[in-house]
Amino acid sequence: VLRRLVRHLRPYRGLLALVIVIDLIAIPLALLAPLPLMVAVDHAIGGEPLPDWVAAWMPGGDAGAATALGLAVALVVVIALATQIQRNGAWLLQAWLGERIVLAFRADLLAQVQRLSMTYHDQRGTADSLYRIQYDATSVHWVAIHGLTPLLTAAGTLVGITAVMYAMNASLALVALTVMPALALLTHYFGRSVRTRWHRQ
Repeated sequence: VLRRLVRHLRPYRGLLALVIVIDLIAIPLALLAPLPLMVAVDHAIGGEPLPDWVAAWMPGGDAGAATALGLAVALVVVIALATQIQRNGAWLLQAWLGERIVLAFRADLLAQVQRLSMTYHDQRGTADSLYRIQYDATSVHWVAIHGLTPLLTAAGTLVGITAVMYAMNASLALVALTVMPALALLTHYFGRSVRTRWHRQ
């Protein structure tokens, strides 16, 4: 099944790679999200001096609490705008590419239905073929667009956030990661139960 799926998706491999790249941009944006809070707490409230490369960009080299607070606000705005641009761009490209994939797959299914014998249609009826063309064809879109890219993005985000946490505070990172085995076990247990009920339904 996977080989057949890959064969159908081969004409769109360049666009699929672009979708994955745009989705992966979400990882550094997610890692930048705590940066304004760090600037506000450590430098605006805590009074620690800003890094030299930041202070060099400030007018007159002023790097006081007000400047640090202004920098934190500016970072919040810039990161929010960049995140929205990335999300909207990814959503538009996914929708456009997904519809093209579904259209091509429906055309292949229609051609296959027309090649089948009249005996097949007499025995199976038209409802089954119509349902597969209309509804089952969208499963290719969901697997390719909404299955592969979120998996890669989630894995990259987990690795990136773990690395950043270790770089900032290794002991705190270990404490935060101690809940992961329990979460994995709970997810596996309840996921198996849900899958069983889903297949039954």
